[in-house]
Amino acid sequence: MKTGKSKYVIVFIFFISFYFNSFAQLSVSFSTLNGYNSNPFNVPNGEGSYINSFNLGLEYYYQKYGIGYYNNYTLFQSLTERNYYWHQLGGWYNTENTLWGIYAEQRINKNDYNYFDYTYFNTYLNYKGRLNSVYYLFNSSISYTNYTELSELNNLLVTFGLKASRSFETKTTLIGGIIFNNKHYSNSDILTLNTRGRRMGGFYQSSATSLSQINIYGRISQSILPTLGIAAQYTYKDILSGTGKDLSTLNLAYNDESQIFDDPVSNEGSSFNFQITQVLPYEMKLQGNYFYNVKNYPAQGIYLDEENFDETILRKDTQEILNFGLSKSFDLSWTQVSRFTLMLQYNKILNESNSYWYDYSNDSVTLNLKLDF
Repeated sequence: MKTGKSKYVIVFIFFISFYFNSFAQLSVSFSTLNGYNSNPFNVPNGEGSYINSFNLGLEYYYQKYGIGYYNNYTLFQSLTERNYYWHQLGGWYNTENTLWGIYAEQRINKNDYNYFDYTYFNTYLNYKGRLNSVYYLFNSSISYTNYTELSELNNLLVTFGLKASRSFETKTTLIGGIIFNNKHYSNSDILTLNTRGRRMGGFYQSSATSLSQINIYGRISQSILPTLGIAAQYTYKDILSGTGKDLSTLNLAYNDESQIFDDPVSNEGSSFNFQITQVLPYEMKLQGNYFYNVKNYPAQGIYLDEENFDETILRKDTQEILNFGLSKSFDLSWTQVSRFTLMLQYNKILNESNSYWYDYSNDSVTLNLKLDF
């Protein structure tokens, strides 16, 4: 895999910075995720694979400043050509009410899938405050994504959000918020390939150069017992202008690859989430989530079968997600490890679509082990 020498230079600089001040604080975390996914790339009749993921995080604090370096290597036992490396370097300044930061990240794939390679830059500013009994959070960010092989998709994303919450003596909490996204593509060219089909690497896209989207959400949570809580959330997404570029058929996708083939900023609709949390004996936590998502894609046509594409009919999806997680943390402060966390998780996705390549189901079971030093 072509990782290049640049990341080693970044790591060296990062470690040298640790020694600039003896009064600073260093924290290290290491985690692994191991499990099986019946359809990791979310395609009809997909092939399952055991997946192993290794993560290392380093954070260095000095007064109100901090820097962090994080990396990940993911392996697919049955699909080794899809293995990839990801890393991120960032810094931040934190006060009682304000958090400002900047970071850059990079993903590096094997040669056959290097069109998923990208470099991403982000700067953000968050401000939290209180107005009488209402707590609020204002967040904003500006990011730029550069794709090594797909310059047509290079884009600038500006986001603003406002969230407010209030708690009551009945142990009820109300949360509401609004998020505004504006995405501008650097290149307005229409890119067309001769072949079509999500697994074949072809795609169809619109010529729109920008789009604006608004998200409005409301959440209510209630403590039923000292060890039991429930929550429900409704989210509405609407595209205000533009339709964006459609890369709906760009091969298989996993995790953040969905930003390419199934960009969340390019769809609209509504989502409902119900969550239940139970604290068990020995400080274990069991949490369950159910999501029901309706998504409309104003820039995507549909696949009638594996190859035949109809751009006169727009894609519509109905998605259900069910997951359960059981976690337990151990305090090991008397050793070199300050905390050890175990999490067992089950996740099921059922996506019904009028487009052939997006009608799929997915089941996964994972075990996550994390060490904090």
